[in-house]
Amino acid sequence: MYYYKLFLCLLFLPAGLWAQSGEVSLTLEQSVSLMNKGNRTLQMADKAVGIARSERQKMNSFWYPSLNATGAYVHLSNNIEVKEPLKQFTDPAKDFVHSILPDDRFISSILDNIGAHTLTFPLLQRNLTTIDANITWPVFTGGKRVFATKIGNRMVDFAQVGREETEAVLQTDLVAAYYALRLAQRVVKVREETYNGLQKHYQNALKLEANGMINKAERLFSQVSMDEAKRELESARKDLTVAQNALKVLLNVEDVTVINPVSPLFMNDDLPNELYFKN
Repeated sequence: MYYYKLFLCLLFLPAGLWAQSGEVSLTLEQSVSLMNKGNRTLQMADKAVGIARSERQKMNSFWYPSLNATGAYVHLSNNIEVKEPLKQFTDPAKDFVHSILPDDRFISSILDNIGAHTLTFPLLQRNLTTIDANITWPVFTGGKRVFATKIGNRMVDFAQVGREETEAVLQTDLVAAYYALRLAQRVVKVREETYNGLQKHYQNALKLEANGMINKAERLFSQVSMDEAKRELESARKDLTVAQNALKVLLNVEDVTVINPVSPLFMNDDLPNELYFKN
């Protein structure tokens, strides 16, 4: 039930926040779910598992019959046929008739009409289609089928182990990036408070110097402290930007402007106190 509620929160709440302001607040659990769903390295690892399973299916095909089918279709401009003119048969007949009846015209006219035609024998049609199919069922292949199955299973096992290893490494990187961002936000807040306090201190130093209560060296010391606090604040903000980008890459959320980690920082209460290490 907890994971079901977590999934619903992840499905609806962040989407609404992204659409409105490009800013989202995520717990560590929600970040892990987002990474498992959208991280490209994990997607590549899943593809590798799928490829290994496909290869195993190909290797398992040694146990089953295979059917190979090929086909061809040809369209010709004309039908393929043999044409024989009948004149080559009627001319000898006319000569024979004239040898018997020299003045014959009736039979000769009939033979001339027949000889004007051509006898056609069709061989092939204009559209030709051929299909060849071969079925093969392996009966004996030695140990080829057995070892092919074992190799396919090992390929899938290696791919799954690689996927689990990738996920474990990414989860470690995610925890480090998540709490690095959380810590960077706290550091920026502390640096801002420090800078604001030193800025007020510098303004007071200017007033004291104007009234002759402190000398220029003391006022310059306040200014140097304020400038140093400003440089540290700018450096902390840069570190915050780097931590933001690192977490965005792990979660693959390019459309999000700011990620606010809401899981609190934790303290390890099992460690000894400071006095133990000093002693």
